[in-house]
Amino acid sequence: MELYEYGILDPQTTIKILRGEANAIDNAQFSPDGNTLLVCSRDEIIRLWDIQSGEEIKKFKGHSDSVTSAQFSPDGQSIISSSWDQTIRLWDIKSEHEMKRIPGHSHCINDVQFSSGGQLLVSAGDDKKIKIWNMKTTKVIHTLKGHSHHVLKAQFSRDEFKLLYLVHMIKLRLWDVKSGEQIQSLEGHSENITGVDTAPNGNIIVSCSNDKTIRLWG
Repeated sequence: MELYEYGILDPQTTIKILRGEANAIDNAQFSPDGNTLLVCSRDEIIRLWDIQSGEEIKKFKGHSDSVTSAQFSPDGQSIISSSWDQTIRLWDIKSEHEMKRIPGHSHCINDVQFSSGGQLLVSAGDDKKIKIWNMKTTKVIHTLKGHSHHVLKAQFSRDEFKLLYLVHMIKLRLWDVKSGEQIQSLEGHSENITGVDTAPNGNIIVSCSNDKTIRLWG
C-alpha cells in the first residue's frame, strides 16, 4: 500500500508514504483528532495507521469477505464497517474487538455511514435497498426500496435531515430522513459520478463526474 500525504504549502511535496497493503485500497479516512488513518482494502481486514510514525498500529479482523467501507464514529472511539459478507460491524478502537454485528441486507453491502451526530446509520447494498438505523438499538428506522439498480453509496446531509444516495453510478436521489419519502431525483450526469457532498446548510449538493462536469443542485 502507498498512501501519500501532501503538504498544504507545497502540494508537490510528498511528506510520507505508508506501505504494507497487498490489495487495492478502497477507503482512507483521518481520525477526528487527525493522528491516525483508517484504511480498508479488498481483503477482510481494517487497518489503523499512525500518521507520525507511518506504522500500522491496529487491525480489525472479523469480516469474511472484502470490506467495502469503514468510518470513524464522530467521537473517534469506534469504527463502523460494511462488507460483501452482508454484515455491518461496529468495532471498539481501543480493544480492537467487535462490539456489534448488524445483519440486514440480503446481498453485498456497498457503503455504511454515520450521521454527523452519530445517532443514526445508513447502509446501501446490492439488494437495491437503503436502510436507516438507530445506532443505539441497531433497529431499522426506514427501509428505502424499489430501486431498479444496486445502491452504491449513501450519506446524510450535514444537518441530518436529508439522505443523499447514488444509484447505478449516474443517478442521485434525495430523501427526507424523518418521513422516508423521496424529496428529489437528481439526474443529468451522462457518465459515472465520482463524488458527492452537501453544503453545511444542507441546501446545496455538489456532484462531480467522469462526464467532465461539476454540478450544483439546489
